[in-house]
Amino acid sequence: MELPDFVKQAQEKIQQSLPEAKIDQATIDKIMSLVPEDLVSKIPSVVRNHAITKTIEKVASEHPDLYKKFTENGPVSEETRTKMAEAVRNIFSQKMDKHHMN
Repeated sequence: MELPDFVKQAQEKIQQSLPEAKIDQATIDKIMSLVPEDLVSKIPSVVRNHAITKTIEKVASEHPDLYKKFTENGPVSEETRTKMAEAVRNIFSQKMDKHHMN
């Protein structure tokens, strides 16, 4: 296999693994407003932005129906907000357990 072929295959695999949803700052802000500040403050500031972005990407891929409701303009129902808050907290808790941050 030629190197250009390998690079092309690698790029295709990377593109396939990316979430279909585009993550924008307004959506991140809407979702992160549901997360308690003390939970976010436990994440080291050096990696906080990365952790938040990757968590939102994971939510978008695991809960596309919830994520879609947060990307739309207008208010989000209380039930949807509760489900999203639980999903984000669960992902943060899993990551914090994995990195021994609890």
